[in-house]
Amino acid sequence: MKKRQLFPYSLRRTVLWICFYSLMALSVWGIVNFARQDLSDSSGSIEGQVVLSTDQQRYEVGDEVVFTINNDSASKIFITNDCPQEPLIVYRWNNDMWQRIHEKAPLGSCADQARQVAIDSYDSLSGSYKNWQKLFEEPGIYRIAVVVNGYDGLAFRDIEILQPITTADETAPATQPTLEQQTIEIEDGHDADDANHEEFEPNEGSEVEFEND
Repeated sequence: MKKRQLFPYSLRRTVLWICFYSLMALSVWGIVNFARQDLSDSSGSIEGQVVLSTDQQRYEVGDEVVFTINNDSASKIFITNDCPQEPLIVYRWNNDMWQRIHEKAPLGSCADQARQVAIDSYDSLSGSYKNWQKLFEEPGIYRIAVVVNGYDGLAFRDIEILQPITTADETAPATQPTLEQQTIEIEDGHDADDANHEEFEPNEGSEVEFEND
């Protein structure tokens, strides 16, 4: 009977395991390095401001609300896309306070959309609430706000939703706040909230919607 040669077999197995773990280590290193690069891309020190605007300040019930985010800074910024939930953050003035409201788009309207939407330096991005019309189905004062990933503060825009006008009286109730528009200054030295993202590059001057028709 031929004797088993344990040493050569054990040596081959050891070499195979070394190769396997080396490949695993290289894979992990590549993933970590890629994530760090994404973090660097989205959290660079920049100076400037973000401005949020709408195509109108007052709408009638049923009108489509269109917004635009202007990146008036020297660096790219990133906005989170939460589809099928509404784009950006929406509040309604109710009982003397701001209350956040939500609405979901129809199923299938978010296919192939990136979760992190990029806006290049000195570029703009436009979107529409046509798939979230129920957000504004009641007359009142609404606030739309945008969060810039990795930075403090909000850029927001107040709008008013009116009943279709049937009389000459368009006076808003006295308990409602003053409509206003505000921007945020982008500060240096903040870390990004979310480093794992898919970049979406809008064309200069084009309108980009957060939803698909």
